[in-house]
Amino acid sequence: MKKLIATSGFTLLLLSGCKTIGEPSAAPKIDLPEQFINRESISESDRYDLVEWWTLLQDDQLSRLVDRAAKNNRDLQAAAARVEQAKAARKAAAGNRLPSLGIGLAYTDQEGSLNGPGAAPPLAAAGLTSLRQSDYEVGSDLEWEIDLFGSVRAAVRRAQEDQAFAEEAKRLATLQIVSGVAQGYLTIRGLQERLQVAEDNARTQEQTLQFVQDRKASGFASRLEEAQALSQWQATRSAIPVIQAQIEQRIYQLATLVGERPDQLAVELSATRPLPGFSFSGISAVPTEVIRRRPDFRMAERQLARASADIAAAVAERYPKLILFGGIAQQSLELDSLFDSSSQAWSFRPSLSLPLFTGGKIQAGIDAAQARNAEAVALFENTVLSILSQIESSIVAYQQGQEEIDHLRDSVEAAREAVSLAESLYQEGLVDFLNVLESESRVLDLEDRLVASRINLALNGARLFEALGGGWEKYEQNGENSVISSNS
Repeated sequence: MKKLIATSGFTLLLLSGCKTIGEPSAAPKIDLPEQFINRESISESDRYDLVEWWTLLQDDQLSRLVDRAAKNNRDLQAAAARVEQAKAARKAAAGNRLPSLGIGLAYTDQEGSLNGPGAAPPLAAAGLTSLRQSDYEVGSDLEWEIDLFGSVRAAVRRAQEDQAFAEEAKRLATLQIVSGVAQGYLTIRGLQERLQVAEDNARTQEQTLQFVQDRKASGFASRLEEAQALSQWQATRSAIPVIQAQIEQRIYQLATLVGERPDQLAVELSATRPLPGFSFSGISAVPTEVIRRRPDFRMAERQLARASADIAAAVAERYPKLILFGGIAQQSLELDSLFDSSSQAWSFRPSLSLPLFTGGKIQAGIDAAQARNAEAVALFENTVLSILSQIESSIVAYQQGQEEIDHLRDSVEAAREAVSLAESLYQEGLVDFLNVLESESRVLDLEDRLVASRINLALNGARLFEALGGGWEKYEQNGENSVISSNS
């Protein structure tokens, strides 16, 4: 036993002076702008929290749907399961840093041949001994790879990065699902307003048709005018079932995100509500703040760190490996004496191996790991550029959408006035009926465009919050920066 302790002490001394291979490499530096192109100067008091950005819409039904999606969405549940898988894999990898210890029990009962070799068969034939023998053994065995050059540490690092990647992937899924629920809900409410516009205009055009038919019966309108009014009314009515189908389809899609049956959500959303909208003027964050909060950025970081660990593991294959084997046992031919001190047995066998020739496999593994690292660097840099592009595009889309709506509102008011004027002039016989039809058609088109633009503005607001990385923190109770400004 003294030899075992002395040898282990020598091993620990050797371990303390061993070389570490493949320390983690830093992520490449990215040249980021100091501020966004479309950033507006706002005060600190106007900042909004990104953690629950959908509450800015002040729609309690939307907030409940988001909470239910965070709880019931199957993609999120799958992402959570992948996190648990990665945690288990990380624990298994970390376990390789410690010795493996086992215990065993063995019993052997055998009888030799009288015609076999050795002295035992003649003695057994003379009745001086027995060829039957029993053996009892109980003991423990140990196996421990001493991590001289970091191969085990590299495997642990890889497992840690895999777990971190899975956690960021879950956050990204949460962010996308929260945004998807908000966008789906906004689209449904917007389509319901478009349906209301179409139905209102259909009723107006039906009244116009009735008016023309009354004038025709009195001899003041022609069959042509009646046909034109009828055609426009039916054309407007034809759009109604199309919008109704779109509403139902959107509800079914939203039900998948919320994790519920379509029929359950259809009943809940059947009552029409106004389309909610955001009200903010700009963002106050700098690119470095926003990029750091994005889960996809951190996923790219984790991929890069894992690629670095892959290189370390591949390089470590060039160096010696030291594995300690040992065991302690009680062995006896008789059960009664199995636990006597004289039945003790032990073994210790250190094994040191060094690859001399592997046909180029080790170098090929290093080359492959370095190529994966180069790929991870390129993907990391592209992720940063894509995030910047997405944010800038979302900002400009929201800002330009606000301007579009302002112009459309003015246009709708003017078009409604034109309808009123056309109807008055027609009744006085100063213009023909085509002016009335064109004015009514123009109102329908502009009112529908206005609602569609309001839908797009709301969706662009949701996309902007998604681009800024908001939406996942609430479900981890880890809120971060506020970067959105209100209109004050």
